[in-house]
Amino acid sequence: MEANHWKRLWIPAALALAAYLVLFKLGAPERVTSVLLGGVPAALGLALGRRTGGLMGLLAFVLDSAVDAGFHGLSLDSIHLFLLLAYMSIGLGSGWVGESLRLRERSLGLLYRASRELSRQPDEESVLRVLPQMVYELFATSPVGEAVGVLRPEAGGYRGLYWAGQALPSGLDSLARRACQEGPQWVRAPLLGYPFRSAMAFPLWVEGECAGVLCVLSRRSLPGELFPLLRSFCELASEVMGRRRALRRLSEAAYTDPLTGLRSRRAFEERLAEEWARSRREDVPLGLVLLDMNGFKAVNDQIGHAEGDALLQAVAQALKGASRSSDLLFRWAGDEFAVLLPATATEGARQAGERYAQAIAALSPWKGQQVSAAFGYASSQEGWQGPEELFDAADRRLYEVKGTGLSRSGALEPDA
Repeated sequence: MEANHWKRLWIPAALALAAYLVLFKLGAPERVTSVLLGGVPAALGLALGRRTGGLMGLLAFVLDSAVDAGFHGLSLDSIHLFLLLAYMSIGLGSGWVGESLRLRERSLGLLYRASRELSRQPDEESVLRVLPQMVYELFATSPVGEAVGVLRPEAGGYRGLYWAGQALPSGLDSLARRACQEGPQWVRAPLLGYPFRSAMAFPLWVEGECAGVLCVLSRRSLPGELFPLLRSFCELASEVMGRRRALRRLSEAAYTDPLTGLRSRRAFEERLAEEWARSRREDVPLGLVLLDMNGFKAVNDQIGHAEGDALLQAVAQALKGASRSSDLLFRWAGDEFAVLLPATATEGARQAGERYAQAIAALSPWKGQQVSAAFGYASSQEGWQGPEELFDAADRRLYEVKGTGLSRSGALEPDA
């Protein structure tokens, strides 16, 4: 039961007892004292916010009236004192029951909200970030500070990632390790060296591995009803994280070329539009290089497709070795590759094209076959009006080079 509920329970009870003693000593009619005592548990039940407490108070008042009417041979002073204690017990019991019911009712609401909030998170990291804050809301009315956070297993220990309330203290590795190895933990003894009386730790399992541990630390004794609730929270979070991981793999498969490991054509089309918009927004140029291999068909026809695949993989590694950290590499189709060059003007795009073509030519001879690459380039600095025009410009330069056998193309004017 929360501290403010205890105050609302004991203060009316103490006042009612004092009023009863004063009225009894002053010789007030027994009916007055009965009405007073009969209203105490009803008031207590209403103060605790539960109609059950009020009904119990009404029942006790009826019993008190029956005692007054049928047991005149007994000492009314003794009977009233006995009933007062009974009323207080009823108030306490209804308070505890009411608090438990309120916690369960709030738990169902939080679980429903959690299912909706967690399902909206785009990835595993977002789930880990919002989970501590959602759990911390359970302690929103508590006057003492709580520490709720997520620990992630790393080489040599566990690192605190996100938390709500007080920051997680260091030295929780043993608790987190037990949670991952043995299951959810509930430590009721004081944690040595920290001002916390109890702690709970719940593993977050994703595809058979412990992806994190939710830790809840409190300066008071945590209620037992909290343990299954938090376990449900973590099971829900684990399920959402598992789905996000599976979706990420599907997305990576759709946007990654399985043979070379470079980004796919679909990824190129989407990223070209994004980078074009960013270049317009930030007023910086965007460069593009298209590469088409020479000699690849001969490798396939004369040596075999297995060697052709091996050549494409070697080309992908060569392109990665020649790229800058900001360059974006794609396999466009077959033996064609594309490179997006953020913040790169026309001359920079031409130089990048030569660098990549030389990296491919350095692989020659490949199993006795000569290989090289022609390239076309373009930049938004030239005045093209959209990503499609930028691509068409680089594509025309590429095929002009392919037609003449040169290693670079001449200038193109933007379409009118």
